[in-house]
Amino acid sequence: MKGESISNRQMQLFIFCYSIGGYLLFNMGAGLKQDAWIASIISVIITIPIMLMYSRLMYLYQGNNLFDIIEIVFGKVFGKCINIIFVIHAFLLGSYILRDFIDFIKLTALFNTPSAVTSICIGVLVIWILKEGIEVMSAWSQFFIRIILAFVILVWILLIPEMDITNLQPIFYSGIKAISKESRSEERRVGKECSQG
Repeated sequence: MKGESISNRQMQLFIFCYSIGGYLLFNMGAGLKQDAWIASIISVIITIPIMLMYSRLMYLYQGNNLFDIIEIVFGKVFGKCINIIFVIHAFLLGSYILRDFIDFIKLTALFNTPSAVTSICIGVLVIWILKEGIEVMSAWSQFFIRIILAFVILVWILLIPEMDITNLQPIFYSGIKAISKESRSEERRVGKECSQG
């Protein structure tokens, strides 16, 4: 990518945008109902050590990307095998997210549009953004994050008359086991985001 680089803050914005998109698209923790907020807080706490681990790796191996680090640590042959698995996983995860996004668009707006047309349009857009480079993606995320935050704050303000603190009760209604299971699934998702960043 022409030797481009982004700052830590820009990387954090990428992860934040991806996380917000995941929550909106996949409705994380919806099965827990009033306990979904507890699972989100626990998953954030569990994710902090993983993020610190990735930060430490990047500090120890400055100037190397994750693929280089894996080859340095595990050796050329075994490292390349792990990198291939990593790339396949990223491709499959991207395909899964693209399919969910297409289904979301089809259910909410473009009811009669064939999925192939939506896939081609999104694919062309993604290829174009990737061709422009990571710095352009970073500028886009810095612009778009303002719209997301403004929208979230506006929704909170407009929903104040509808808010009722008793809707959070009873706390731990879903049970510790269900909450911890949902927290782990959210933590794994955020860990994948960090590793692909």
